[in-house]
Amino acid sequence: MAKPGGWGIGIVAAALVAGAFFYLTAQPQQSEKTTPRTSATKATHLHIQTVALGSYGSAVRRNDQELALEIHPLVELEGPPGESPPSLNGPAEQEVIGNTFLRFPELAALPEDSAAQEQLAKQIGTQLEAQLRARHSPWKLRSLQLRPSLGPIPSGEG
Repeated sequence: MAKPGGWGIGIVAAALVAGAFFYLTAQPQQSEKTTPRTSATKATHLHIQTVALGSYGSAVRRNDQELALEIHPLVELEGPPGESPPSLNGPAEQEVIGNTFLRFPELAALPEDSAAQEQLAKQIGTQLEAQLRARHSPWKLRSLQLRPSLGPIPSGEG
């Protein structure tokens, strides 16, 4: 009977040694998991630039009245420090923004409908992002705000 008890103690001791070995070797893996977090913090060193993209307008009919709807897009770009942001106010961008704006089916709803604003901003943003990719620009579109306004149509006098 002394032999079975001796084996039991040996097995328990071996299990403890194996458990300690696995515990100690698992510790460096946990610290390796934190490594991507440090590289992710480097991404926060990107430069953020806000750029006004002009003004775009259209006449809309609302409550049996013809009104002037304008949007004043404002884009926030994110890119590498020390590199100038790309120009997004050239003729190609103006055409993309203007055409997307004028083809939008819910123009009259833009001033009050945040869902319509988000939808149009997403459509314009997708087009501008495609242009940035085509230029191989390291800059990314972070956000786009339309800032719509609705008012009387300006008179042609002046």
